[in-house]
Amino acid sequence: MVFFHRTASDAPSPRRHWREVAFQDAVKRAESHFSQPCPMVQEIRDIQKIIADQQIEQVVMMKPMIGPLDDALQPFRQHLETQGIAFHAWRREEDAQYFPYARSGFFPFWKKVGQQLAQR
Repeated sequence: MVFFHRTASDAPSPRRHWREVAFQDAVKRAESHFSQPCPMVQEIRDIQKIIADQQIEQVVMMKPMIGPLDDALQPFRQHLETQGIAFHAWRREEDAQYFPYARSGFFPFWKKVGQQLAQR
């Protein structure tokens, strides 16, 4: 497992700090769950090197939402294809179900899906 974490280009802020703390927590949990270190890389070429060094034949990742990360991963996907490496991007069922409601901030989102979530 490898974590792809691009350095934030925005100014220090509570939001940026929260993202960093959440990311570090995710790494610690993954390392504990898989009982192995999970390296962090900031450049896609570093992931490509790990794939080549470890002769990885398949890459599985969470499917990013539309946006800068999805755009940045397009050349990576093409590289894997040219190397004959299988690529699988998946999205959790609940993400796919509720993502269409996330268009205009938290409160409109919550108004649309809060009752659905409470019934689960």
